[in-house]
Amino acid sequence: LHDALPISSRLESEVLNGTASKRAIRIISEVVCRKYALDLTRLLSPGREQSVVVPRQLAFHLIRTMTCTPFERIGEAFGRDHGTIMHACRSIDDRIKTQPLFAQEVAILKSECKRLLEQNGEVVDNSNNFSLIS
Repeated sequence: LHDALPISSRLESEVLNGTASKRAIRIISEVVCRKYALDLTRLLSPGREQSVVVPRQLAFHLIRTMTCTPFERIGEAFGRDHGTIMHACRSIDDRIKTQPLFAQEVAILKSECKRLLEQNGEVVDNSNNFSLIS
């Protein structure tokens, strides 16, 4: 189903049943893209270069922790399965716990995402309890 959609329109056309709106996913994805100088098409691509993988995993993590969107819904929006999203969230959680500079970078991105989400009327989950819950 998702393969039939052009990669650049996946986020636009995905109807999520989780708590995040398409707009929230787009906002978070765009913040990550700006930080890492990527365009959205590149973030959504199947590429496995480190310069794309880490920002993509970070986008998954931020969407999950800030909006409580189920892994399955994030996977659908990005054309990936839920196991990939779970692995990405665990990887980012591990890096946050072991790399203080990376943790600081994530906190800054999270703050920027929160500001833009609230500015656009989106609900932000501040509990941070949803990263690894399926």
